[in-house]
Amino acid sequence: MIAPAWSAGFAPKDRRPIYAWAHDNVTLPAVLTRSGRFDVSTSRHFIAPFDALADDRVREVNVCAPPRSGKTLIADISIPWFVDVAGASVLFVIQTEEMAKSHAELRTMPLLKSVPGIAGMMPADRHKERTTEILFTNGLPLIICGPSISNLQNRGFRVVISDETWILAEKAPGRLEEAKSRLGDFLREENSKLLCISQGGKAGDDWHTQFNSGTLHEWEVACLGCTQYFEPKFSGQRADGSRWGVVWDEEKDENGVRNLPLALRTICFECPHCSHRHPDSPATKGAWNRSGRYKSDPAESQKKKSFHWGNVIDFPWGELVEKWFAARSAARMGAEVPTIQFMQKQLAEFYDPAKGGHVEQLPTVSATAEGGKFWGKQDFIFLTVDKQLGHFWAMVEAWSKSGESMVLWADRLETWQDVANKQAEYKVPDQCVFVDCGNWQSEVWAECARHGHASGGKWKCWWALKGTASPSFQTQKKNPKTGKLEPVRLPYTWPADKGDPCFGLSSDDPRRRELAGKVCPVVGWSNPTIKDICGSRRDSMMRGKLAFVGKDVSEHFSRHLFAEAKRPSSKDPGKFAWEVIGKRPNHLWDCFGMSTVAACMAGIVTAFETE
Repeated sequence: MIAPAWSAGFAPKDRRPIYAWAHDNVTLPAVLTRSGRFDVSTSRHFIAPFDALADDRVREVNVCAPPRSGKTLIADISIPWFVDVAGASVLFVIQTEEMAKSHAELRTMPLLKSVPGIAGMMPADRHKERTTEILFTNGLPLIICGPSISNLQNRGFRVVISDETWILAEKAPGRLEEAKSRLGDFLREENSKLLCISQGGKAGDDWHTQFNSGTLHEWEVACLGCTQYFEPKFSGQRADGSRWGVVWDEEKDENGVRNLPLALRTICFECPHCSHRHPDSPATKGAWNRSGRYKSDPAESQKKKSFHWGNVIDFPWGELVEKWFAARSAARMGAEVPTIQFMQKQLAEFYDPAKGGHVEQLPTVSATAEGGKFWGKQDFIFLTVDKQLGHFWAMVEAWSKSGESMVLWADRLETWQDVANKQAEYKVPDQCVFVDCGNWQSEVWAECARHGHASGGKWKCWWALKGTASPSFQTQKKNPKTGKLEPVRLPYTWPADKGDPCFGLSSDDPRRRELAGKVCPVVGWSNPTIKDICGSRRDSMMRGKLAFVGKDVSEHFSRHLFAEAKRPSSKDPGKFAWEVIGKRPNHLWDCFGMSTVAACMAGIVTAFETE
């Protein structure tokens, strides 16, 4: 018993590359697509990320790649190496607590126990070997957890890994920085390591910023015809305007319907240099794997490295093209979500909603257009709805272009049909109905998409709104003098995201037929900024200026309107925040806020801030 321990204590450090060490020490569990001994030779684009993780000079490694392309396996293989060879404490942040527990049970624990050097480090006390938290006998912890703020404000770790960082960036802006802060003193000592792995996200979010902070390493392969290297993109354009990448023979009938069997039968990859056509075959992808390499700028910083590849290198091209056809077919019906998802998931690219766009205004509502005014100064009218469990709170407010407003009606409703009836009663256009989707996303998206009309080849319907803690959002606005797009910050996200009304429905759900081709516009809004504006509006209402209340407003309105106050934050000492006073109901106050968001979108309330 003493001899092995003595030998292990004085053994030289294993300086083999991570993938070479893993080949001899790690056994992949049956739950993975490939089980048994780990072999990097079939996925050579993993080699450089592994080398970066083992390089003492590199502090941060980012990997942007499609789902199910093996990118999480880089983390799975690296964790045992960090524990066994590097002797490091590890924090592994996964999308949710449930997924963290499942990942730990099915992948991490079997991998750890398969490594001879780690098996002897597992704690003898079973209470110290929890599913998602292990305290090894050398005193170092491994924590696998969800992204809740409590998990990210604890002890320091030498290694922090973030899985599917795009979700963290979308659902909890700023949370990635909280995770990075766990590196603490190790970052100061320059022996920390951050690994972020994810599909593509949205341009400008935390994941996009993190990925762009590193030197870009783009996977490229050699043409089997001319041997020149190129990035294996799904689609590219040459200087003469011709297309290269995944191509097919196009044929359409007199109704514009594509000959799908012909397209799928003729798929190949065309070289951007010599137009050599590569067949969709294991031989092509095997040759690309052997010749592949990363292209980067060696003159840039080597402390942060970012790696990218798309699905073209190892995914069936026919499946990709079918997904692309389906996405573009949906886009012609006004549903952009499938195209965005194709970019983010299949191509692992960042979608830029503001690219080429500008801030638009909502249509003015007039008596002649809508059949009658409900207030003498009315130019716009909005219906805002806060959904609760089994009922709704809603408000109808009319606005003038000058910023004056009249709350025409505010009270409780019981059903979605009641909401639609109230819209009809006050003749509110479909594009002027706004529903909060914070806690009921799937249901709200479906109902918003259901209530609309076709106009100009697109579906115009109710909007879904979602409050956030962000103070503002960056987008672009066209300068009327120069005609150029200029960066601005707004208290709401723009252009709107596209919510899939079929999200969460089973494949045989009959509602899919009704919702096919429809999309729900989704806008996030700044809770602190909008409520600051609402506070000013509320003060003006008390002084009898700008805002007025009609006779059909229920007695609940005034109680809800004064349910929140801005005061020293109970969660963030030293700062002020809008918080509920006691247990006062605040639903119509939220409706008041959403009406203010609508007024900002319509240009009634000026909220542009030039960068």
